[in-house]
Amino acid sequence: MRTKMAMPLVRQMVTGPGIVTSITNSDVRQLATLMLESYRGTADDGGETLQDALQEIEGTFGGKYGVLLRRASFVARESPDSDLVSATIVTRFEEFPLLAFSMTHSSYKRQGFARMLIQRCVNALLDENYTILRLVVTNDNQPAVQLYRSMGFVEER
Repeated sequence: MRTKMAMPLVRQMVTGPGIVTSITNSDVRQLATLMLESYRGTADDGGETLQDALQEIEGTFGGKYGVLLRRASFVARESPDSDLVSATIVTRFEEFPLLAFSMTHSSYKRQGFARMLIQRCVNALLDENYTILRLVVTNDNQPAVQLYRSMGFVEER
């Protein structure tokens, strides 16, 4: 079961670890690897392969969930030369920003990466004159549900 959530956008004080950059096409393969590692063993693990994850990321970049909002989508690394440790991908779906994916490598969970990247997303969306951010979360993914609620997301009907 999945729940739709939304949050009115308010300027965020961005705090957190890592080196953050906007998402680029050159991140696609690492995003697929990150997706697999992030969701492995969680409520969102459907037994996907690297090829499945690559198709999902390529589809997202190609408009599967609406237009990719590159200025509001970010990746984080521990250092300039390291692999991705966290990412947020935001699209414009039905005229509203959608947090299509928030993913953090299992070795980096609960260190503030997801919160920090979502905070950056919120500020970038405000800069583009958006007023709300929506997402869909798997109910059994309690760490994600708790994070989103702590940030001000509420259930939508």
